[in-house]
Amino acid sequence: GPDATTTPPCSTPSGLSTTAIGADNATLNWSSTATANYYALRARVVGTTTWSITPSTIYGTSKTIYGLTSGEAYEWQVRSVCSVDTSEVSGWSAIQSFNTMVTCNNAPSNPTETGIGLNEATLTWDIQPNAQAYVVRFRKLSEPWSSNVYTTITTTSITKAGLLSDADYTWDLRAICDTVNGIQSPWTGFRTFHTEVPCPMPSATAVRA
Repeated sequence: GPDATTTPPCSTPSGLSTTAIGADNATLNWSSTATANYYALRARVVGTTTWSITPSTIYGTSKTIYGLTSGEAYEWQVRSVCSVDTSEVSGWSAIQSFNTMVTCNNAPSNPTETGIGLNEATLTWDIQPNAQAYVVRFRKLSEPWSSNVYTTITTTSITKAGLLSDADYTWDLRAICDTVNGIQSPWTGFRTFHTEVPCPMPSATAVRA
């Protein structure tokens, strides 16, 4: 025909990056291609087969996606659409992957005291899935707030020894989900328990029948 120039190919985008990653969102970026009319991208949780995020028409070279799950691995690809319809498209780009930020919205569950004795008690709780460590604060109930003792541990129990018998103690805890960035859960709320009461010494005058 009269137009003898060859059309440049519909080339696959490159220069992929993922920025502004949050707990439930991330911004996906790529370099523009010469002949793209617009771009299409797809994203999914790593290890799944279905592309759960498929926005249809993107005219820029970046797209923020929302509604993601915290602490999850995602992967995505983008391609050029070089026609007004989808008759001319490039191949999908290389896969780019990223991890959403971990959230720490939930306090550890099921705080419980076990093995309460005269002078000790063991404090336990359930694993908080995102926790890297736990902080326990503990004091004798009658003492002021400033006497709280803070202990950071990575296990889900701690034994408090050297307690007074027949006394009230109070404690709570929270999870640290990111020790580097100081992301912590709410406190569970204080619980109170009572150490055991010593048996009275037998009286010398008591006669056993």
